[in-house]
Amino acid sequence: MLGCSDLVELKKVARAISEPCKTDSLANIAGYVADAATFANLGDVGTAAFIVAELARVSTGTIEASASERAWQGRWIAERLKLPL
Repeated sequence: MLGCSDLVELKKVARAISEPCKTDSLANIAGYVADAATFANLGDVGTAAFIVAELARVSTGTIEASASERAWQGRWIAERLKLPL
């Protein structure tokens, strides 16, 4: 997935990984990536950001990872909009 050049390609590759076995952890993670790419490509950034935070939780098994991802997203947005942190 690292070599993907855009969201459409990322979605296609991730979906191909996720389809064969829904119970495999790598396939599950790839499904989250495909879903996030789908929503980001549609311009639904809020849903994509939520999916990525859920991906952090699922891939680590901790709720703290989700909170950490959301905090990182908030800082990223604030920096780009030049808002005080």
